[in-house]
Amino acid sequence: MTMDKEIRKALDKQFEKMKKELVDTITGLISKLEEKVVSLKAENSELRDRLDSIEKYERGDCLELHNVPQSPEENLQSLVCGIAEKMNVTVTSHDISTVYRIPQAKNNQNKTVSPRIFVKFVRRNTKRQLYAARSKQGVTHKDLKFQSKGKIYIRENLTKTQNKLYFAAKDKVEECGFKFLWTQDQNIYVRATDKSKRISINNESDLAKITDSTEQADQTNVRITRRHNSTTTHA
Repeated sequence: MTMDKEIRKALDKQFEKMKKELVDTITGLISKLEEKVVSLKAENSELRDRLDSIEKYERGDCLELHNVPQSPEENLQSLVCGIAEKMNVTVTSHDISTVYRIPQAKNNQNKTVSPRIFVKFVRRNTKRQLYAARSKQGVTHKDLKFQSKGKIYIRENLTKTQNKLYFAAKDKVEECGFKFLWTQDQNIYVRATDKSKRISINNESDLAKITDSTEQADQTNVRITRRHNSTTTHA
């Protein structure tokens, strides 16, 4: 009986030893796999950033024209040149590399909205001139002799990543009461007022800058109000 207990005890000890070794081995493997996953995520993020940078550069010569009425026999090159002329910017057909209507998504077949016009310019400077002029001289449907009423909007042709970030920033800007949101050479900027500093939005974590800026402004206004009240009371 004593022998059986000793054998059982020895087996239990051996089993515990084997179990510990197995657990240590599995734990080590899991740790290595977790490190590999972290490394692969970092590499994947870096590759996405590099790809987005390449796309941003390639789209640096491109613009999108929104809310431009569509006609059956339209000449898009002439239409773009005509819009530029109304904005006091000289653009000829030789300045345009590619121009076409961007087909609407199948799940967004809104017949009342004309498909956007994509235009790629031969020189980046031409694109910049036209894009800069949008805030100085707007163009309406009437300016182009269309019977409909409306205004034409010009946007940069953002990458998928930047486009998603732009609309996330738009939501945050509206939430926090900022006045300005714009892009410049594929970069996104916001500004609370005419006199405040611009804030660069490079990634989703930068969206917190909008909230932080609003909170800082609120705190400043509170301090000014308290100082004013204190001065008034003293007087």
